[in-house]
Amino acid sequence: MTTTPINEDTILSHIGRNIIEHVDNKEIESRNLPAGSVVHNDTDSVSLPQGPAATTTATPPVVETDPPVGIVGCAGLYAALIFDSLNIKYEILEADNRIGGRVNTYHFPQKPGQPTGTHDYYDLGPMRFPQTPIMRRLFNLFSYDKLNTNGIDVEKHRIPYYFDTRDGNGIQYYNGNRKRLNVPATVPDPFNAKAIGVDDIYISIGYDKLYGDVIGPFAKGLEDDLTNGTLTGWAKMLQFDSYSTRSYMSHAYTPSADLVKLGLPAGKPLPTDVVSWLETLSMTTGWYDRALTTTVLEELSFGYSTDPARPKTQFWCFDGGSEVLTNAMNDYLEKTHPGRILKEHRVTSISIKNPTQPRESQSLDVAYVANGTKAVKTYSHVIATAPITVLRHAIDLSEAGLSPMQSNALRSCAYTPATKIAMKFKSAWWTSGKDASGKPIVDRDGKTLNIVGGRSFTDRPIRVVVYPSYGLNQDGPAVLICSFVWTEDAARIGAMIGSGLTSVDDQLKDLVLRDLAAVHNIDRQVLDDQYLDMKSVDWADNPSTMGAFALFGPGKFGSVYSSLTLPAGNGRLHFAGEAVSVRHGWIVGALDSTWRAICEYLIVSHPDKVNEFTQKWGFQNEWLPTNQSRSGNKLANNLLLKHLNTFTPEVFDLNAAQKATQDIHVDAHGAFVGAHS
Repeated sequence: MTTTPINEDTILSHIGRNIIEHVDNKEIESRNLPAGSVVHNDTDSVSLPQGPAATTTATPPVVETDPPVGIVGCAGLYAALIFDSLNIKYEILEADNRIGGRVNTYHFPQKPGQPTGTHDYYDLGPMRFPQTPIMRRLFNLFSYDKLNTNGIDVEKHRIPYYFDTRDGNGIQYYNGNRKRLNVPATVPDPFNAKAIGVDDIYISIGYDKLYGDVIGPFAKGLEDDLTNGTLTGWAKMLQFDSYSTRSYMSHAYTPSADLVKLGLPAGKPLPTDVVSWLETLSMTTGWYDRALTTTVLEELSFGYSTDPARPKTQFWCFDGGSEVLTNAMNDYLEKTHPGRILKEHRVTSISIKNPTQPRESQSLDVAYVANGTKAVKTYSHVIATAPITVLRHAIDLSEAGLSPMQSNALRSCAYTPATKIAMKFKSAWWTSGKDASGKPIVDRDGKTLNIVGGRSFTDRPIRVVVYPSYGLNQDGPAVLICSFVWTEDAARIGAMIGSGLTSVDDQLKDLVLRDLAAVHNIDRQVLDDQYLDMKSVDWADNPSTMGAFALFGPGKFGSVYSSLTLPAGNGRLHFAGEAVSVRHGWIVGALDSTWRAICEYLIVSHPDKVNEFTQKWGFQNEWLPTNQSRSGNKLANNLLLKHLNTFTPEVFDLNAAQKATQDIHVDAHGAFVGAHS
């Protein structure tokens, strides 16, 4: 037996696997369901509960070729690629006049008399991609042959992204005190934290050690689970799932022996002022109000590890913006199947077409508005990839056959606001830009800033400045993300975006330039002279998104995830999108959940396609029953079958699904090994 290397993705899969098993086992116990054991060709067996409506003699599902599968939402581009590879007819209904959803690159218009830049753009949404095992499916998409042939070349546009400044010289500016990140502090309290109630001992120990002492034990426990084949780390996560990060730090955390040796009081949690100080240095206001488990997942997504020898994570972006990817997907699909992506078709409801007819002959009606006209299309199945917020508020699902748990999941799934404000300047003054006379731009100390890529941080309203990783060492105009904020900070600054009032726009511009000048120790007049244009986005104020990404409160993720990884509409409506993934908040979460939604669809209506699907698109390892690999996991034992059979046994033929998967083997990463007995 070989052991899968421990990485953040195997840890996230471990969490997802245990959430599903925990929920399924509770359901089985509550209903006192008998377990039926299905024996395969070897000695393996899987116990699947036989629910009240379960049957092992159901007629084979109807193979639908018409009507097609309907896809609602922008993540449907990935679904369309999968359907294309399986020769299954589909149609995408896209609400906006562009594709990509939150993947949106804004190009500053060329105004009369202004110089032209080679990189006059910024990404309103996703902009950086860490190359970690978590992102495997996304990086596989980058290199997908259909997106890199016949004039489409995604990979050629991928370039390194500086998550941290190239020279480590980003700026921290708190309480009116400024320090470069790569310069050691010359005083014990460089940001005057004592003035806001933080005692000396916490200041001397510092953010990194304190935060690591909070998060590290959870990450280490999950790593140990995978090493030792235990559930101790998972049990600890579950124990504190009802805590926010703030409440855990303030009430349940106790310092490690190492920090007690450094002077922290043994057995005592962190004071409230210390927690608030850590939050300010960590992220935006209110960031610690989210679930502790979500904080741990987020750190793992960015490559957090308790192994000090682990290499630094490599980040990437696209020269031309993230829309390079979605445009390439759109171009391929339009060339291959023109007319199947219907833009400006805003869906208003999804309902079961013939609820009184046998399930095998049912379909879904999708009502929409296009060009001011209301219409309805009928689909055999629907893959719903729109944000959960939109599914809850903008699309009527009252006749779509949702369970009470699914309706509750849609209601309770929270999305964080997020704003990005970018400005176009005559030159990259934050590196070695030049003024109108050709002289280098310097700060008040007469020094060039020389910042390349990465971020600077402040407690002022703009909070985080993100410097471009593209168009480096080029003269002429440059674009700077002057503010990128989430949660409470985004809710406040977002109120100043898109008001339609010139006075408010001027106020926002003044705020941003004022804060930039303060953070960078540069004269405001210099920035006024450099300024050309501004573009802002508030994702909470967009009717097609109603928020930036899912941000789960204490105890929320497990119920949302377990409920929406089941079909509604008598097995015809399948939920996808980043919120329905253990990798939520990332594009890869949308891809993973789309994969699972299509796997559901195939199990229900095309079990004969599962073999081909697995060969081409792999298998998500959170749905494998173990993280250990012998000659390969047998898909007939997968947790998705068990999950469907526990809650929705009436929508698929268990025997047909197991027969179709019994000889398919995948490795512990979900990669296809072979179809053999």
